[in-house]
Amino acid sequence: MPKTAKLQILGQVQGVGLRYSITRFAQEKGLKGWVRNEPDGSVCCCLQNNQAEINELVKWLKNNKNKREIEKIDLVWIDEEAKYQDFMIIY
Repeated sequence: MPKTAKLQILGQVQGVGLRYSITRFAQEKGLKGWVRNEPDGSVCCCLQNNQAEINELVKWLKNNKNKREIEKIDLVWIDEEAKYQDFMIIY
């Protein structure tokens, strides 16, 4: 059964290609959902797939040396039916 998670990524994360990197990774791994810049300077994503795939993206974010500007990642699991068909950037 698909799981849904919301991530808030804090730090110097806008204007560095993070949304595009997340989108590429998510599409390669079959994740569904979206990513967008927030007015407070963070990046937010909604991810749907199995828990292991979502955790893989979080691990990738934490370990990716090109993403040193990430200071904190908040992950919240939510109850939501699978409703996304693909992964996209929301502007």
